[in-house]
Amino acid sequence: MQKVRSAVLYELGHPLKIIELDLPAPEQGEVLVKVIASGICHTQLLEIKGENATGSHIPNLLGH
Repeated sequence: MQKVRSAVLYELGHPLKIIELDLPAPEQGEVLVKVIASGICHTQLLEIKGENATGSHIPNLLGH
């Protein structure tokens, strides 16, 4: 199984943790798209700092 690295927010106000996740193979009718980069918006930066979040989506794989 292929692996991918992801930055995950586990605790509000704490640094992101870089982890490896298993990437399942695409199933019938699906495609696999290679993502080279992903951005984090200002709202997500505030969430990382713990200034604009409730913690209801923890852990959270940020970016879009």
